Amino acid sequence: MEQQNNLTNQPIQQKSKTPIGVIIVAVLMLLNGVGALVLGLMSFMLIPLLSIPLILLAVILIATAVGIRKMKRWGLYLFTIATMLAIGLNLYATSFKNLSLLLNNAIQVLILVYFWSMHKRFR
Repeated sequence: MEQQNNLTNQPIQQKSKTPIGVIIVAVLMLLNGVGALVLGLMSFMLIPLLSIPLILLAVILIATAVGIRKMKRWGLYLFTIATMLAIGLNLYATSFKNLSLLLNNAIQVLILVYFWSMHKRFR
């Protein structure tokens, strides 16, 4: 039985719950971003030039985590771009020789497929 708004007799739309897989990925990404930000800020005094990309990466990770957690479409696009760049860089750097990075890439692709399988839920 649907609930109705007493003033307009319109059905009240229920908020859709965020899938648990999305929450887990967003929390892990947020923790990764916060860790990278702390590391980048701590290393800024020692090696400023090298810590700037790390701080930038941390900000992107945190923004992506927030976008994914709130089920925003821009978060999905940002996650897709970041994932594709990470996979490309991993494959370029390892030349398919490191099994753990190949497994990491496979997991990233599975997460990306999972997100895009429910892309209509991102608003």
